[in-house]
Amino acid sequence: MQLLRLNVDQGGEPLPVPGGTAALQPTYSARTRRLAFTINRPNSDLWFVPLASPGTSAGGEYEFAPSSRQEAAPVFSPDGRMVAHTSARAGYPNVWVCEVGSARSCRQVTHFESSMAGPSSWSPDSRRLVLGSNHAGNFDLYMVDVDDGSKPRLFLGGPADESFPFWSRDGRWIYFASNRSGRFEVWRAAAEGGGPAQVTKDGGYLATESFDAKWLYYTRNNNSVTSLWRRALTGAPDDEQISDQIGRFYAVGRSGVYTLRRRQIWFWDASTGRERLVVALPHPTLLGLAVSPDERLLSVPLTKPVGQDIMMIENYR
Repeated sequence: MQLLRLNVDQGGEPLPVPGGTAALQPTYSARTRRLAFTINRPNSDLWFVPLASPGTSAGGEYEFAPSSRQEAAPVFSPDGRMVAHTSARAGYPNVWVCEVGSARSCRQVTHFESSMAGPSSWSPDSRRLVLGSNHAGNFDLYMVDVDDGSKPRLFLGGPADESFPFWSRDGRWIYFASNRSGRFEVWRAAAEGGGPAQVTKDGGYLATESFDAKWLYYTRNNNSVTSLWRRALTGAPDDEQISDQIGRFYAVGRSGVYTLRRRQIWFWDASTGRERLVVALPHPTLLGLAVSPDERLLSVPLTKPVGQDIMMIENYR
């Protein structure tokens, strides 16, 4: 439910009230020009899972930079210093960046007034992000510099949906999911500009390169079942199935692949081809899973019971 406003004198289309997604019980004071309303919100926070070694939990999972709103879609920077994620803590879901060692360091990077911004992917130098947003209606891809405060610039747009980008390890390519062919496939486009080219032919969605850039991992969705695949980036592009049923999200480490299944994280060891349980999580999961470059830390959003916030807008006219 979106709170809207309408000019009764001039008419026109109703406009959304900033931060009014899922708003209830609005009340307005003409004397103080304050608008207040409540928001029912499912709360989710990022949790960190320390690893003793690749695929082995060290125990002691903990919350990181909690808020009273949804936090989702974490991704570690290549230098390991920061984690970007989608947060609704300021109203609309936008991309925020936090230093891994400081929960108080979080800062907002995008300022879209839309229902979604992210997931995102870092450039190899940890200075830029590429992300999806439905700011203009359908999902398009945008780029933003993390440190200079500039506005996101359109990277790839059009009538199709483009989302879930991944910046290649060498910085040359942006992989992404697109339905421009009539169904979702993995595509890629040059990071510095150029026409997109289709990569998969039999369905594809969330794509990630291996750290050595020899493999492209991606998911396929079939009748609500998500499977994990990979193909060689050199030589014959034969597709190999890794797992026949995972959750929607996974994270590629240097030693293998971490997959999310309900309230569990599993690890597929690339050297043996075997899977093992990493950790059973204390709460249900939400959108996303990430592993740090040194493979010593996992990040996953976990949900909590629904709560309610009281919101107020000053000088509202």
